Amino acid sequence: MIRQLRRQLRRPLHRPLRAGVLACLWAWTGATPAQDWPVKPVRFIVPTSVGLSADIVGRVVADRLSKRLNQSFFVENLPGAGGALGYQAAARAPGDGYTMLMGTAGGLVVNTFVARSLPYDPLRDFAPVAMVVNTGGFVIAVNPALPVKNIAELIALEKSKPGSLSYGFESSSSLSDVIGQALNQKAGIRLVGVPYKSSAQAIGDTVAGRTQLFIASVAAIHAAAESGKLRRIATAGKKRFAALPDVPTLDETWPGFAFPGYLMTVTPAATPAALVLRMNRATDEVLAEPEVIKRFAALNLGTEGAGRPEELKQVLVAEHAEAARIFRDIGFKPQD
Repeated sequence: MIRQLRRQLRRPLHRPLRAGVLACLWAWTGATPAQDWPVKPVRFIVPTSVGLSADIVGRVVADRLSKRLNQSFFVENLPGAGGALGYQAAARAPGDGYTMLMGTAGGLVVNTFVARSLPYDPLRDFAPVAMVVNTGGFVIAVNPALPVKNIAELIALEKSKPGSLSYGFESSSSLSDVIGQALNQKAGIRLVGVPYKSSAQAIGDTVAGRTQLFIASVAAIHAAAESGKLRRIATAGKKRFAALPDVPTLDETWPGFAFPGYLMTVTPAATPAALVLRMNRATDEVLAEPEVIKRFAALNLGTEGAGRPEELKQVLVAEHAEAARIFRDIGFKPQD
């Protein structure tokens, strides 16, 4: 009987009829799509280029999910249009559990207030799956030869030579440039933003002195900072990183001025709740693996578990409200 139904499913069917046959098959076998997931490779979209936090962490998670679930989770980097290309691809994918996206605070929240229009709606088009990293964020680092050790000294130096300092940022990371522009507006200075196709190029130019600052995720800056090629002078989160207790936050200079960084997996909004929960539980198991915790810690990143999908939705709504306040306060204007 089951073999006959499966043969029927291989033939072209009207969509409602096919759905009905599938429902009968699941009922007959006593199985559900969520229980069987995944039965084919899962597309794991990373909306940034290689080398940024979302990419590094995404590859770790995809690899561990592949091993744990005995199915391929293949990473696809789609960094175009400040990451919007990747989000758009995920938003338009079928809600069948076979597309996941490693979302960032920039793509899931900040882009809403930066761009005049987006080809996706962060709150409407996605179902949150798992909070992967919630201890991380963005760092402002300088060439060690620059005579500044904190934000106050950076502002004083720039005001003494207006327009003479530039910051590099990886072009697929919208939040990096936003932090630079917001810093200009908040402090009344004129740092010049220089976009790069990759974080490696941006780091190389800051180390060489062609740019004086680099703004990027804590993971992207980690190796250069630990080797002494860059000096971290501030972080953009709401509180200091536990692994970087001596690096102050922008919030300490201007209370309420913070751009939290986190990584959250999402899936198309049409994905059934049971499948989302299955994806959530699998990710939570991965995040509890000692090797994963160790690899994150080596990048100054941390996790407190996947959380629950319904709670993560509330987090996104709250973050949108907070971001709206920050952008309103600094008078930031959306860009084309």
